[in-house]
Amino acid sequence: MRNAFVKCGFSLFIVLFIALHIIAKPHDFFIKFKDRSGTTFSLTNPLQFLSARALERRQNQHILLDSMDLPVNPWYIDSLRKTGAKVLFSSKWYNAATVEILDTTGTVLQRIKSLSFVDSGKTQILRKRGGKVKSISIDQSIHSEDFSASEYGASLTQLVLCHGDALHGLGYKGKGKRIGIIDAGFYHADSMDALAHLFQNNKIIGTKNFVLNRDVYLGATHGEMVLSSIAGILPGKLYGTAVDADFVLLESENDTSEYPVEEDAWVAAAEYADSAGVDVINSSLGYTQFDDPTLNHTYSDLDGKTLRSSIAAGIASKKGIIVVNSAGNEGAQPWHYISAPADAIGILTAGAVDSNGLIARFSSRGPSYDGRIKPDVCAQGVAVVVADPGKNGSITRVSGTSLSAPILTGLTACLWEAFPDKSNTEIMDAIRMSANHVMHPDVDYGYGIPDFLLAYRILNNEAVFTEKEYLYELYPNPFTLYPTLSMYSSTAQILKAIISDMSGRVIYENNFELNANTFLNVPFKFLINYPSGIYVLTLRSAEGVISKKLIKQ
Repeated sequence: MRNAFVKCGFSLFIVLFIALHIIAKPHDFFIKFKDRSGTTFSLTNPLQFLSARALERRQNQHILLDSMDLPVNPWYIDSLRKTGAKVLFSSKWYNAATVEILDTTGTVLQRIKSLSFVDSGKTQILRKRGGKVKSISIDQSIHSEDFSASEYGASLTQLVLCHGDALHGLGYKGKGKRIGIIDAGFYHADSMDALAHLFQNNKIIGTKNFVLNRDVYLGATHGEMVLSSIAGILPGKLYGTAVDADFVLLESENDTSEYPVEEDAWVAAAEYADSAGVDVINSSLGYTQFDDPTLNHTYSDLDGKTLRSSIAAGIASKKGIIVVNSAGNEGAQPWHYISAPADAIGILTAGAVDSNGLIARFSSRGPSYDGRIKPDVCAQGVAVVVADPGKNGSITRVSGTSLSAPILTGLTACLWEAFPDKSNTEIMDAIRMSANHVMHPDVDYGYGIPDFLLAYRILNNEAVFTEKEYLYELYPNPFTLYPTLSMYSSTAQILKAIISDMSGRVIYENNFELNANTFLNVPFKFLINYPSGIYVLTLRSAEGVISKKLIKQ
């Protein structure tokens, strides 16, 4: 009987132990502080908390230091820990901390709220219970090998769609620019052939995991594919959009659950990127719905001024960083709209098109809730060539705005390399103005597909884009049947269009009379009868000359 009682008691202990651990799931809270008093940091000694490169970025863009640059008072953080809470992140931009509490009684939270420096009215619960395993939205097709003789291989199309090949041809491949990638992990990126040059040339400046106690190279494959689309090199197969850039790899996604706490991790990663002197942030992430539906965002939240990740993306922009964030893959879903932080003010939100420039069905639509144009611009996000994380030395094709964003990120870095004295706002404005829907932006394409050669010419003050000159868009390009040229001028003028093949033979030539403040659309239907290949369109006016490749697939 005694042995049975002991056995029964032991079994009861096990049941209670398991029950307590089921109940005692961690709760995460956002804790706002009332002030910054008593801090040991000072704006007169910024190298305590900002790298020389971060200070240089501010100086180059005439951005003054302010209280948001000061780290949270260390004494506040120590005090939170003494209550029994685990401090996950602190935020200098919000003067706040995110904590994890493993307590079913509420005692620890009450201790925190009673602290004199805590704004108890602004604590917010971020996670109530454990979650389910999640997957990041990205479609992966069958493996695709391309052993063409060209250096770019199958990845050429996604570069040419935005005329990024012109920047590469001018020698701009991101050298001297630092890109921060906030993602879900970079599985085996440190051992992949496509990324070997980054490690051989010390191009990985730093890594940090904000959510899990593991190396970023042991995380999800998502970040590795994003990185490879920007920096991957596999001769004859893949050539990224900014292969000479430097990188900071930041893991902010917990791949086991989906809760708002990850948005605070995103904020922490963005602040880290700022301090590390990053020029461009790529974020192929978005937040709308969570494992606990009571914590879901609503469309009315997407005004750039409500959600912390969105506000933080806007702050990063004010610190001189260009943030490129994917619009989301909910275009064909009930949600339909962009996600946070894609609604942020002052960033580039990336939609997805196919190789013909047609909007992808899955690409999330705008506008932001307050009516701003979103997405800002689009790049190829359908069947994008990346390094295959499961088959080293090979490529695969994936789809999602997760891939259109890094294509734009890399080309943005190349453009900024060409004009290092320009501000982030000037670079972004040129990209938007170069896009093919700039005269009639909409909720699908935003301002359209940017032409990075045109953006280069805008920034170079060439005669292509002033009030006295003409605007044009060419769509789609690449094309399968024929493209249409849409032209606009604020003044009446004569425009000559010439199309030639790669041998220089002129196959089309015509003059067009543009009336003031009107559009003229010219479909080049004769190209239906011409073979696949590359053609050159030249537009001449009294104000200047523009040449653009036409690619028939």
